[in-house]
Amino acid sequence: MKWEYRTELVRIRKRIGLGGRSCVETADVDESLNKLGPEGWELVSAVESFDLGGKPTGVLLLFKRPKA
Repeated sequence: MKWEYRTELVRIRKRIGLGGRSCVETADVDESLNKLGPEGWELVSAVESFDLGGKPTGVLLLFKRPKA
């Protein structure tokens, strides 16, 4: 079976606490999953993404589905 792949970056929207810890809104992740699932996309992996300075930028979602 052949696959096609898609990535989607869910960006950090807020910082928490005095140290400014990064936080991705779960509602943003849910929105991506609920948008792509009905189109046949299956979540394969989720990894934290960083900018070139090492600062977290969000979560990169990796999807696959059978190629038409």
